[in-house]
Amino acid sequence: SLATNFLIPHTSPAAWQQISCTKAMHNKLNALIKCSKEEAKILTIVYGPYMNWGRWNHDILRIHGLIVNLTNAGFHVQLKHERKETTWEDHGDVAVEDSDGKTLASGKRIVHNKNFRQSEKAFRHLVKTAISTLKIKKKILRREC
Repeated sequence: SLATNFLIPHTSPAAWQQISCTKAMHNKLNALIKCSKEEAKILTIVYGPYMNWGRWNHDILRIHGLIVNLTNAGFHVQLKHERKETTWEDHGDVAVEDSDGKTLASGKRIVHNKNFRQSEKAFRHLVKTAISTLKIKKKILRREC
């Protein structure tokens, strides 16, 4: 499955520091995930680490649902992992950007433990908002031409 290909096993904090600094891990956290349509637009998911059991986790486990929703909607997904570890209270933000880096949809603390149970609903909302924003943007561009 998609998640299995991108996750690393739980390890001790010392081992985690070594693993998280590898180029291979960086590449997986910032991978391009293609949908079935070769000519599809690329949307970027901007996300950071999340904290669980007092440890920072740098993986795609908690954004997996968003990746699946976007690829099922016919988009290629470029992952953009921001390594900064913030605080327990202030982490878990996720954004969807277009190819120009403009934010189409975003959510605060979506993958935070406090909101994790509602993340699938939040992901569906992000996808709908991103698609709506793209449609509006497309209409505006047509009028300007």
